[in-house]
Amino acid sequence: MIVHLGYDSRSALPARHAREFRARMAMLAPQLMSVGDSLRRLQRESGGMLPELEEHLQLVDGWIQGDAAQFSARHLQLRSRQLETWLGDTHPEHALTIAGGLAHLRALIDLWQDCLSLRQAFATGHPERTPALRYRARQLIGGPRHYDYGLLAISAGSVAVSILCISLLWFVSGWEHGYSAVFIAAVAGCFFAGQDNPAPFIKSFLVATVISSVAGGIYLFALMPNVHDFGSLAALLAGPLLLLGTLAGRPQYAGTVIVLAVQTISNITIQDSYRADFPLFADIALSTTLGVIFALVWARLTRPFGMHWAARRLARAGWLSLARLVVAKNAGDHAEAASDVIDRTAQLLPRLGQLGDRGLALRDATRELRLCFRLLELKRLRLPPAVREPLQPALLAAREYFQACARSHHPPAAPDSLRHQLDDCLAYLQGRPERVAGKARRAVHGLRLALFPDTPSTIRPLPPGAGLEPAGACI
Repeated sequence: MIVHLGYDSRSALPARHAREFRARMAMLAPQLMSVGDSLRRLQRESGGMLPELEEHLQLVDGWIQGDAAQFSARHLQLRSRQLETWLGDTHPEHALTIAGGLAHLRALIDLWQDCLSLRQAFATGHPERTPALRYRARQLIGGPRHYDYGLLAISAGSVAVSILCISLLWFVSGWEHGYSAVFIAAVAGCFFAGQDNPAPFIKSFLVATVISSVAGGIYLFALMPNVHDFGSLAALLAGPLLLLGTLAGRPQYAGTVIVLAVQTISNITIQDSYRADFPLFADIALSTTLGVIFALVWARLTRPFGMHWAARRLARAGWLSLARLVVAKNAGDHAEAASDVIDRTAQLLPRLGQLGDRGLALRDATRELRLCFRLLELKRLRLPPAVREPLQPALLAAREYFQACARSHHPPAAPDSLRHQLDDCLAYLQGRPERVAGKARRAVHGLRLALFPDTPSTIRPLPPGAGLEPAGACI
């Protein structure tokens, strides 16, 4: 819908608002998960939720639910910063977790406020000026989408070969009306080539084809002989077409209804005078039905992989993209990676909702998003060599883990050695005086939370003057 809005010169601003809104809605789940990671960690480390923080969370929840109209996003942001400073001073052992959790909470507030502002812009008819937006989602808008070119090639090649095979069968058989089988097999194959498992959809197409052939026969040989003018023809077709038109507005019936309507009208072959040839009608109907049956059998033989295989390929592409992001240097690569991860997650979540977790180790499909954005945080920081180089071993170890997950059908748990390296990085950054080191420490802490959400922190302070051995350049 957003793509079509872009072609209407009067809808330039609505299309822009829609893209902004879609980008923020895509980030809502991972932003919530980031907040949840920090809060769960804090709850485990402190033996329960801090009362002051719990009160603040209730205020934010009430604001999101619309029950706390007396608070604004700006007020909640200011209160969050004050709470971060006070809790960090009173609970220094949990300061990093508190700071990370409240930073993610402030981002969530910005995100929700942007959604409310954009919704208001839609409700008021799209004012000339775009509302002020605070959440940084610019890199997610208009970026590249994720395409599985291997799967696309298999789908296109399967349909092309099926059309070639059924065409050869038609030529060899010499069947005069076999062209109908070729035509409908091509239509059925192309319509559903983009599905992970096209066979169930082609089966529904077959049922609709058979019903439309029967309905067309009833109309053509039983009802049409009684039609003598336009009025009687309109009265004869009005009832079924109005019913089908009503059902076409429902997504669960739309495809079947359209096939029924189009093929039934095609079977009737309305002309200027009544001409009915039952052998010809039966021959074409049989050819059409056999064409759909051929497409169904072909899909079951050449596309047996199904949704599970497509989800696994998406997951593998995600791990590989994270591994590439670790060593990416260009800023353009960072923006493309963020957009690609968002689109890939949007494709993966519906599949996981239908599959459940069948050994894919994808219980949390938003983890890739959180890892990606924590890596991007590190990439955007201009770290001095004294801060950047000690992080290299941990980042390269994370890259090796991502590659191992991509190679494995059942991604393993992150190794303890990686956890210790991340803890060493946190301990090292804790002693650095640079302000940018604090931002880097927060990003590394986010990486650790995403990779080891259930493992308590074991930060081991390094002796004075000790550093972590640099190994290559990743940032």
